[in-house]
Amino acid sequence: MQYRYEYLIPAFEGASEGSGSDYKLPIALIPAPALIVDTETLQFHQVNAEALEFYGYTRDEFLSLDLAELYVPNSAERLRQLIQQNTGITSALGGIWLQKRKDGSEFTASIACTAILYSGRPAHLFFPMNIGESGLPEQKSSNREQAILNALPDLVFETDLEGCIYSFHSGQKENLLVPESEFIGKRLRDILTDHVSDASIAALAEANEKGYSVGHQYQLTLPGRSETSYFEYSIARMEAEQNQQVHFIIISRDITARKRAELELQESRDLIKATLDNLPIGIAINSVEPTVNFQYANEKFFQFYGTTPDAVRESDGFWKSVYEEEKLRQEVKNRVLADIASGDPGKMLWEEMPIVRSGEPTRYITARNIPLSHEGIMVSLVWDVSDAKRSRDALEEHVQILEKTMMGTVDVATTISLMRDPYTAGHERRVASIAEVIATHMQLDSKRIQGIRIGAHLHDVGKVVVPVEILSKPGKLTAAEMQIIRSHAEAGYDVLKGVDFPWPIAEIARSHHERLDGSGYPRGLKGDEIIPEARIVAVADVVEAMASHRPYRPGLGIDKALAEIQRGSGLWYDSLVVDACLSLFRTGGFVIPEV
Repeated sequence: MQYRYEYLIPAFEGASEGSGSDYKLPIALIPAPALIVDTETLQFHQVNAEALEFYGYTRDEFLSLDLAELYVPNSAERLRQLIQQNTGITSALGGIWLQKRKDGSEFTASIACTAILYSGRPAHLFFPMNIGESGLPEQKSSNREQAILNALPDLVFETDLEGCIYSFHSGQKENLLVPESEFIGKRLRDILTDHVSDASIAALAEANEKGYSVGHQYQLTLPGRSETSYFEYSIARMEAEQNQQVHFIIISRDITARKRAELELQESRDLIKATLDNLPIGIAINSVEPTVNFQYANEKFFQFYGTTPDAVRESDGFWKSVYEEEKLRQEVKNRVLADIASGDPGKMLWEEMPIVRSGEPTRYITARNIPLSHEGIMVSLVWDVSDAKRSRDALEEHVQILEKTMMGTVDVATTISLMRDPYTAGHERRVASIAEVIATHMQLDSKRIQGIRIGAHLHDVGKVVVPVEILSKPGKLTAAEMQIIRSHAEAGYDVLKGVDFPWPIAEIARSHHERLDGSGYPRGLKGDEIIPEARIVAVADVVEAMASHRPYRPGLGIDKALAEIQRGSGLWYDSLVVDACLSLFRTGGFVIPEV
C-alpha cells in the first residue's frame, strides 16, 4: 500500500504547540524532505538535505526565502490569505498545493504538516511530497515513507469515516487484539469494545471536520494479559482524490509504561500530601516576591500563624492577616525579606517570632525557610514554641531567683569575713573584679565568667581557720605561722565542697595557690592539673595582693605587680591569662576598684 507523510503527524505531537515542549529531533535525521517554518513570519528555521534537493536550492538560498516563495503565484496568494484568517491553520497548510522549484518548474505537492514549538515560537513541521510526476522519484519517496513507518513503534490504520480498515501497519504486534492478517476489511467496532469504538468513530468525525483529532486515550485488557494496558491515538484526514472517498490515518501507541508511571507518581504525590497534611508542624510551598503566594500549605501552617487560606489570598494578605499591628508588621516583613534576599541559609531561621492578637495572649512561633532550586520558590516550616518559651522563661526566672539567693549567701559569707578580717574581705572583692574582667577579655561564656567571679569572692574563705592575730600580724611570720596560713586553701575546699554549686568553686579555693611548675601549694599540682578557673584567680590574686596594702607592708603598686606576673608567665602562671591581664591594665585602662 502507499503511505503518505500525513500518517507521521501524530508521531511528532509530543512537540506540539499545545504541549509546551520544544521540537528537538534534528530533521537532518528524517530520510525524506522536511522543513520547519515559523508560523508567524513564514521564515524557515531548519531544512534538511532532502528538501534542498527536492526544491533545487542551496541551504543559504533556501533560508533566505519564505514559505510562500515555494508556491506558484495563485497558490502563494491563497496561502497568505489563509494565514491572515488564522482559522484552522494546520489543516489549511496541509493538503494538495501547486509548488515550484528554483528552476521555475511547477509540480503538484501533497503537504503533510503539524504545529510544533521551535525555540519557544509557534512553528510548523512540513513534509512535502511530489505527486505530479511518476517514476523513480515517487518510488524512492515511497520507500522512505515505508522505512519511517517501520521505525515507529506504533499501530497505523487507514480507515474510512465509518471505521472500516483498508490498510494496516504494526510496530506493536504484541498489542494486537486479532491476528494481523484479519485486520483488513474489519471495522473498528468488530475489534474494539463498544465504549472505545464509539469514541474512535467520534474522533473520526472530528478529524473529518478539522483535518485532525489528537490526544485520545483508551484502555484494554489484551489477550494473555491480566493487567490493563493503556493506549493513546491520534487521527489525521487524508486529502481525497476527486470523486474518491475520504480516508483517515489512525496512529495508536502503547503508553502503558507512561501511564503506570503517572499513576505511581500520583500515588506518591497523594502519599506525600497526606503526610504533609498530618505533620505536627506547619509546612508550605510558596514564593516571596515580596507578595507571598502559596502553592501548598497544610492546616497547621495557618493555625500557627493564626490566619486562614482565604485571608492570605488577598493582596499582601499573609503579612496583614498574621501581623495586625502595622509597625510590627513592617518590621517583621522588612527583616524577613532582607534575610531571604541575602541568600544566606543561616539567616533563614527566625526564632520566637511574636504573633500578637488584640485581646489574646501573645503566641510565639519559630519559622525556617528552605529555598528550592526554582527561583523564588521555598519550603516554609513553622512550629508553635509558645509553651516552650513560657516554660523556659519560667525556668530562667526561677534560676535568676536561685542565683540571687546564692549571691546573697556569698554576700553573707563575705560580710562575715569582713566583720572578722576587713582586709581579707576587701581583698576577695577586688580579686573577684580582676578575675571577672580577665575572663571576659578571654571571651569565656557568661555562665563560666559568673562562676569565676563567685569562686574569686570565696577563694580565701578558708582563712576562717586562721587566727586573726596571724592574719593581721604586722611583722614577718614564723615558719609555723606560715604553715597555718597555707592551710586556708584546703580549709576553704572543706568548707565549700558540700555546696552543690554549678561551678568548681571548692576547687578554685583549693588550687588558687598552685603554680604551673609544681612549686605551689597545697598539692604541688602542675600544668593542666590546675583547672583554668583557678589559674585565672591565681593571677588576679597575685596582682591584687602586690598592688594593695598588706598588714605587714604598704602596697607595692600595680607596675611591680604586673612585672611579677610577666616574669612568671608560662613558668608559674598561665601565659594566656597573664597576656589578658597585662592588656587590660596597660592598654585597656583597667583600674583595680576600691571596694
